[in-house]
Amino acid sequence: MSAMLRYCGRLLAPNWRLLAPGRRSSTECRQAVKVTLIGTCNTTNQTAALLLKQNSLISELSLVSNENTAGIAMDLRHVTTNCAVNNFQGLKELGSAVKDADIIVIGVGHLWTVDMPERDIFMLNKGFVRAAANACAVMRPEAIVAVVTCPINMMVPVVCEMYKSRGVYNPDKIIGMCTLSVVRANALVGHSIFLDPACVHVPIIGGVSAESTVPLLSRAQPFAEFPQETVERLTTQIRSAGRDVIALKGQGATMSRAFAMNRFVLTLARGLLRMPDTVMTAYVRSSALPHCKYFATQLLFGAHGVERNFGIPKLTAYELRLVERAASVIVRDVQDAQRYAAQERKRLESQATC
Repeated sequence: MSAMLRYCGRLLAPNWRLLAPGRRSSTECRQAVKVTLIGTCNTTNQTAALLLKQNSLISELSLVSNENTAGIAMDLRHVTTNCAVNNFQGLKELGSAVKDADIIVIGVGHLWTVDMPERDIFMLNKGFVRAAANACAVMRPEAIVAVVTCPINMMVPVVCEMYKSRGVYNPDKIIGMCTLSVVRANALVGHSIFLDPACVHVPIIGGVSAESTVPLLSRAQPFAEFPQETVERLTTQIRSAGRDVIALKGQGATMSRAFAMNRFVLTLARGLLRMPDTVMTAYVRSSALPHCKYFATQLLFGAHGVERNFGIPKLTAYELRLVERAASVIVRDVQDAQRYAAQERKRLESQATC
């Protein structure tokens, strides 16, 4: 019997990875990042956490919410991957949650519902984003901040202003997610030309709203020779995709947004680890347009956040008109966000004085 056991041990030893695909070597574990996800216990954040838990680039995932996340964390720990999962409740525990974090995700708050204007969703989410950004600026200013909360056009400037007020502002480390617009564009264009959407890439520039998203179909890969009528139809479909989901579901996207969050965070992680394929579209503080302080373009990410902004490529006349209109929307959104942030800063200063 002992001889048989020794034989079986020798037979299985070279193939142990096949039996335990979730395990990683100590070398691989060192090549990983720690991620903190701040947000309510909604379907989108939970699904994104599940996707992130399965990726070998993430060694530790911390969940922070005002609600009790102990059950969610335990559920995720039962997923057979080597990523550790921690749970924290409320801003009072945020310091422990972001300790040594490489990426802090300010996750999904309230989603759009039917007939809800963008300004209303900003009013619902602004307090959560301001509080999270203010706490992170104090407790973990070195981390990359991935902003996912809607409306992103306005939330990224709010985060930036909070970091400025704490004297730790680094525009290369505050990144707004545009990945949902990109994956929608890739899917819609791929289906229209009968190609696998995973093989399609449609660059996006501008902002992160129906009025400010500009898909560059003239630079789509692997095919970009669309008639103008098709360009306009696809552009309308891409820009209205979020509203179409709301019309059918009654609320904003959950599963596709979680998919985009996962891809967004993993690209940032690859950049931190100096791995290839770290170019993506994101909404950041930018000088791509002189009169527009924030703008989404393709960016290269590295160990310190944004390493290169590829700017605005050559546009068609139709795309140029879209960019001009998008810029006016972004300027208005940024002004409103900065006005709110200035009011909050004055309020905090007056409280500190008292």
